[in-house]
Amino acid sequence: MPPTADIGSIAAFIISVFTDPFLKQIARNPILQFGTETQPFILAQYLPVVQRDTNEIYEEITKIGTFIADDGAPLSPPQMKQTGQGMAFRGRLGHIDISAQMDAQDLRTLGRLLNQGRERSLAIEFVTQWLIRTIRLAIELKAEKQRAEALCNAIVTVTPMDAPSYTITFPNPAGHRITVPSGTTAAPTGFYSLTFDPIQNTLVPLRILLQNKGYEPIAIITSSRIAGALQVNPNVARYGAGLIALPTATGDLTFENRPLSANDAVLNGILQANGLPPIIRYDRFYPLQGGGQARLFPDDKLLIIGASGRAQPLEIPDDQGRIVRRELINNTLGYYGEGISLGEVEPGLVITVKASDLKPRSVYAEGYREGFPVFLDHEAVAVVTVPELVAA
Repeated sequence: MPPTADIGSIAAFIISVFTDPFLKQIARNPILQFGTETQPFILAQYLPVVQRDTNEIYEEITKIGTFIADDGAPLSPPQMKQTGQGMAFRGRLGHIDISAQMDAQDLRTLGRLLNQGRERSLAIEFVTQWLIRTIRLAIELKAEKQRAEALCNAIVTVTPMDAPSYTITFPNPAGHRITVPSGTTAAPTGFYSLTFDPIQNTLVPLRILLQNKGYEPIAIITSSRIAGALQVNPNVARYGAGLIALPTATGDLTFENRPLSANDAVLNGILQANGLPPIIRYDRFYPLQGGGQARLFPDDKLLIIGASGRAQPLEIPDDQGRIVRRELINNTLGYYGEGISLGEVEPGLVITVKASDLKPRSVYAEGYREGFPVFLDHEAVAVVTVPELVAA
């Protein structure tokens, strides 16, 4: 086995490479707020990170819309249109933080890469990916969890390390969040019932509710459990009934209308035929400190998102921090506010890293952010709660 660099060499490497400008590129790369290709943060596109120069948030909540022009006269001034009527939103960004220590295997890998001088670039990439995985994406995971709570529940629970939990509530318009009971395994109801029609009784009425308020549905996000319950519901399957050729006893063919199995493609076709967007399954889990795991998006929620008309610019930098591309994120529902941490002079997530020769010798990192979701378009979402079947 190749020898590894000692902790002194590792410390010198960390100090020389992972300077403040380098760490800021990792901490503030806007692309990472959306997760990775294999593990995306789906809700980030609806509440993207927006930096603020204060931790106190004040927003005038208004509906974005297009007003109709008036008949006028060539010599008269045009009538001024109000941009919308709303209410004030005030809040303070919360503090999120995490620290991590490189485990023995990663430390040995880094040491071996540094011991071979030609592998220095690989060592830089190795530590960079470790910081992204253990610090940056952990902070973004928390942000996504808060987005899910805000959109699905209109409530975000904050649990400080040494203080009681408390909740932050958002407006919850009447009729936008409903519960469809599931019953028991012996007597299923709702989405699990043989007689209940989730399309006619639940999804289309919510589509109409959003449309009547000016929001065209553009996304349905839910768990595989709820998507599966829709697939096996016989009243959903009959929407996909097709003409099936069946052989008779004499060898001839007869044709019958038979319900099709509502797989993902069939189910999404049924939804689109009823003016609804296709389903996006969101089943990501994250590990818990004491063992086990938890869901990022609730298992019992079906979230319908309407087009808000809002747009948020996104500036994409290169490896040197220069802006190389600008895009618009359309139909956002607000934003995820990112403020200024204590001791900093500008907004943004902060990451620090160092190597220590104190026992246990290792590489340590920490990250923190002043952040919280600012959910502004409360009438642009509808949520269905579908509890699990209770064992009879």
